[in-house]
Amino acid sequence: MSETPYYPAITPYLIIENAAGLLDFLQEVFGAEARSVQHREDGRTIMHAEVTIGEGLVMIADSTEEFPESPAVLYVYLDEVDKYYKTALKAGAKSLEEPNNQEYGHRRAAFADKHKNHWWIASPIQAK
Repeated sequence: MSETPYYPAITPYLIIENAAGLLDFLQEVFGAEARSVQHREDGRTIMHAEVTIGEGLVMIADSTEEFPESPAVLYVYLDEVDKYYKTALKAGAKSLEEPNNQEYGHRRAAFADKHKNHWWIASPIQAK
């Protein structure tokens, strides 16, 4: 199985209420960049959006009767767990786990966004 030049082999797709709000949250917390946003005919709800976080890709859409809400749990590797955790809480996220060092060599934290997604963030602990 090979990757296309534009999409990773596995890409999470979050179907939620208020997709625009989640896009704002991802931009504020992770510096996500929207590479595509397509609205439905009402001009308000999002039919399909794609955002990049580092080298990762997340697809997002507003839920409908045909495609009901389907939040997820995501695990994101990044460079500064404490910084992103604090930024997420300032952006309205709820803490699930404060930053801490794990036995297996990662610094980890977790939070829930307002759209019912759980975000686990981690980085390798630097040897001193």
